Amino acid sequence: MVRHIVMFALDGFPTPGDKQRHLLRIKTSLEMLPSQIERLNKLKVYLNINEKEEYDFVIEAELNCMDCVKAYQEDPLHQRIINDFVKPYLKKRACVDYVID
Repeated sequence: MVRHIVMFALDGFPTPGDKQRHLLRIKTSLEMLPSQIERLNKLKVYLNINEKEEYDFVIEAELNCMDCVKAYQEDPLHQRIINDFVKPYLKKRACVDYVID
């Protein structure tokens, strides 16, 4: 089993309220994916409540193997969310994939 952790920093919102509403839209959209993408066992999105930190949210996903991670990343449903909601505002991204004991 592989845990896929990705942190995102977004930028370019007119107000903090606009950013928060957008982050909630991302969370809702991404958390629906496990029921739509067979290889995706589990996915949760956590919004950062510490305003002093750079990253805005983290994705924590569980998949069976690294090939499954690649398939999930390339899935059109996932790509649509990333392209529509994340990439236009993306400032920074960091990822760690590791085997769950």
